[in-house]
Amino acid sequence: MKQQITKTTNIMKNQKIHLHGECIIFSINELPANARPLEVDKGYLVVADSETIGNYHVIDNKQGVKFYQNDEVRFLVSDIETEVRCLHEGRHDRITLEPGVYQLGIQQEFDYFEMASRNVRD
Repeated sequence: MKQQITKTTNIMKNQKIHLHGECIIFSINELPANARPLEVDKGYLVVADSETIGNYHVIDNKQGVKFYQNDEVRFLVSDIETEVRCLHEGRHDRITLEPGVYQLGIQQEFDYFEMASRNVRD
């Protein structure tokens, strides 16, 4: 599922923005009121698709981790430390997110020749 961040909601001041490949993960104060539980039918949620070799960026679906969505924006609420990893080990280092509420998305880049923004491709 391709997604694009159109805006961020309630980003916490002085919080890190986490990057993993083309993924961008923001700490937020609270889950938006219109966010609904997201059904995850695998052992993980794909945060960013792989454009070429199937090396998806994922967060494992486990006890203490819940996923939500409103419109096209997805969220993570975690009571435990949670890792963002690639399906192909060694492609990117794993990153660890502290317990909290996060907005998940794809980094954007701007092409000045085409005067257009687009999703970063990893």
